Amino acid sequence: MLSNSLQLLGNTSVSRFFSAHHGPILKTALNDLHKAHGGKMVPFCGWEMPIKYNDLSIIQSHVHTRLYASLFDVSHMGAYRIYGPDRVKFFNRLVVADVDAIKPWDNKLTCFTNENGGIIDDCMVCNKEDHLYLVVNAGSQPKDHIHITKQLEIFKSEMGSKYRGVQINFIDQMSLLAIQGPLSQRIMQRLTGMKKLNKMKFMKAAKGKIDNVNFEFGRWGYTGEDGFELAIENPKDALKIGELLINQPEVKFAGLGARDSLRLESGLCLYGNDMTEEINPVEASLMWLISKKKRKEGGFVGYEKIKSQILKPKSVKQKRVGFELNGGAPARHNAEVYDMEGKKIGWVSSGGPSPLVKKPIGMCFVPPKFAKLGTQIQIKIRKKMSTGKIVRMPFYPDSYYK
Repeated sequence: MLSNSLQLLGNTSVSRFFSAHHGPILKTALNDLHKAHGGKMVPFCGWEMPIKYNDLSIIQSHVHTRLYASLFDVSHMGAYRIYGPDRVKFFNRLVVADVDAIKPWDNKLTCFTNENGGIIDDCMVCNKEDHLYLVVNAGSQPKDHIHITKQLEIFKSEMGSKYRGVQINFIDQMSLLAIQGPLSQRIMQRLTGMKKLNKMKFMKAAKGKIDNVNFEFGRWGYTGEDGFELAIENPKDALKIGELLINQPEVKFAGLGARDSLRLESGLCLYGNDMTEEINPVEASLMWLISKKKRKEGGFVGYEKIKSQILKPKSVKQKRVGFELNGGAPARHNAEVYDMEGKKIGWVSSGGPSPLVKKPIGMCFVPPKFAKLGTQIQIKIRKKMSTGKIVRMPFYPDSYYK
């Protein structure tokens, strides 16, 4: 039944991670609350997480998020606090963003790169004044930790006597609750009493309080909608806030299925599909993640390997683009992409039906000459060719509060 639900979405990106973890299954602070609300629980990146809920199908949950507001439990993500006088200088070598330029309580989406310029993981970095706050993907957290630790040793060695200190703290019990949708601000204002939330723009962070529970939160998410992500370190407090949020009349729980279809419809990458260690930011059409300063000066791991592509983007051999099909079944991850003469030119990284565009959509990697908007393509699905074209992303207009 679970597999069928995913196949209805044409979504293999979520199912790829099922049962990949071999240790004890972890549970979030809201685990019992999910089950009480009819959550269909599945193993995901070592955690027991809800893929959907009994009251709404994945598509209905997707639409509810676009129209009202949904509560997502993303506590499986890894969270760090990085302290020390050298924290910014050290972190600048790890990511493609200019960490020096992140203002207090601003947040940046960025990525770690390996020695070849490939993407180790995408992550969120927030300047919390006396430290950096970092959120990484659940499935990548173990290798991220190894990478950060290794690079810190290299950094210490290079700095020598000038090294002043970096302290990396993994937050073991951090709960992350994301309220997403056009009514999110109204709900947060009601619960926090913060009347000036309308002054808080996309990718900004702040401190808040609900029912005597203090937390930090930011105006971001991964659905293409306006919304907020709350970071709560005490599990009991997280459950309390989760109960208050889900009891708001506009709010429904949403699971992994809707989260994946929403991010796809919004043209957002999924690590392991649209970003991997074999794909660099230029190929992934993520040049906007690389600060202008670092495009010229580098300073991050792998820069020298992809410098020529950064300075001359047209020199890349493949590029991530969006496509829509003329109908039929959605394309799956790794489906083959062909030109109209039947020559194989690329592969599908993510695909599924769009509940609001009403067409099968997806992302694929093709040579730059096939990346032009309107280019006609074919994709092999179930041994048959489906026709479509390259289109602009996002597929559905985003609603970030800017």
